[in-house]
Amino acid sequence: MKDIRAIHRKAVELAKEADLRLSEGSQEGYFRLTAEAYALEVEAAQELFANVNAEPTRSVLFRSAATLAYNIGLFEESEKLIYQALAGNPHNEIREELFGLKNQIEEAKSLTLTPEWRADYAFVESLRELAANFKIQPKRRSHGHAIYLDNVVDFLRRIKTSWNRFYEVRFGQEFNETDFPNYDDTLASCMRTFQPVGVNFGFSSFSISIGFDTKVVGYNEFDDPKLKAFNKGLFEEFKSDVLLPDYNSDEFLNRIEKKYSVEERSWLFTPLVEALERKSHYEISVVERDLKRVKRHHIYLSKKSQNIIKPKIERIETNPNRIIKRTYQLTNELGTKKKEIKSDFLRYAVFDTTISNIQSGDKMGYFVNPHTLNITFEDGRFIIDDILFNTYVESEDFDVVQKMYQEKLISNFDMLLKQEKDLENERIELLEIYRTQIIKGW
Repeated sequence: MKDIRAIHRKAVELAKEADLRLSEGSQEGYFRLTAEAYALEVEAAQELFANVNAEPTRSVLFRSAATLAYNIGLFEESEKLIYQALAGNPHNEIREELFGLKNQIEEAKSLTLTPEWRADYAFVESLRELAANFKIQPKRRSHGHAIYLDNVVDFLRRIKTSWNRFYEVRFGQEFNETDFPNYDDTLASCMRTFQPVGVNFGFSSFSISIGFDTKVVGYNEFDDPKLKAFNKGLFEEFKSDVLLPDYNSDEFLNRIEKKYSVEERSWLFTPLVEALERKSHYEISVVERDLKRVKRHHIYLSKKSQNIIKPKIERIETNPNRIIKRTYQLTNELGTKKKEIKSDFLRYAVFDTTISNIQSGDKMGYFVNPHTLNITFEDGRFIIDDILFNTYVESEDFDVVQKMYQEKLISNFDMLLKQEKDLENERIELLEIYRTQIIKGW
């Protein structure tokens, strides 16, 4: 009888070496070494095929071999190994994992992938392993679980914005201007390269797995070892700090309060925190990789959490154009390594304005109470996304976007009034908001 432990140990070593090659940007090396590990793991597993009482070793070896086969796109071989594992007496936990892998194989096979695409699909699977999985649902079920595309776009934009802010803050904490020949160019290049990707989607409501490829894409573009290490581990840190924490946990709040300054916390967490507030039109749940089983339902932030995660900051600047041009001071938790990041590379800035009336041509309206409006500057454009009045406009000019907002608000009010008899429940509620908040002057 062959030395099963020695064969398995060699397979594990090759699999680890394969992961290392992937982290170094060698997709070819990853597939070659994984294939070698797979062949050895199959050899070890087959030695115990007839010994159904050799559990859990028997099923563990078959599960490992099936997983390695799946990782390099050998779906049929992987499926055969799963059935061979189930032919024994696997423990319940291993049995569930085998059925989970079988479901993934069936999903992959349904795509009728060519051999070339199978390799790419397997690589995406490696990203799914580390992805953050979300489901968003409407709070008002006027269309069942179907959700407005505007809400989907809003959620995805908030995720992207959170990542951009997180990357820039952590980069400022980690590196000095003297670390690179051109600090600003390096930061801008990294932010262009390392962007979120959707690696799985579900449509019972809307579900998405969000991953970041810090293993292959762009890896060889940056030679600095410290920068490579920084990029490699950043997504896990992003999940821990921003995407997936228990926002109401004292442990989390204490850690975040020490790690980020007041200004950094406000800037980092505002995009996602706004989606968790009660006025948001949708709910966010953290789900399992299958995008079905819920790990944590939508939660509302406690008052303590809101004060720490999204602290109020006194705004010194009042001119929005000056706000866009000013620089941000970023420091670490000890207040050292001060860093100025020019706003040219800050893709996102938010400021407030308060308006009392609106006008479109000869039509004039008045707010019952002065209305505070968030105006966002993102990638060279000014954006107003007013959730209360369900109004969205954008422009490259600050004055123009405000004018567009007022015109859109009046136009929407008129349209709702004309369609009042045919409105569905959610639109009727929106009309009531207009009526109670705005006094018509036309």
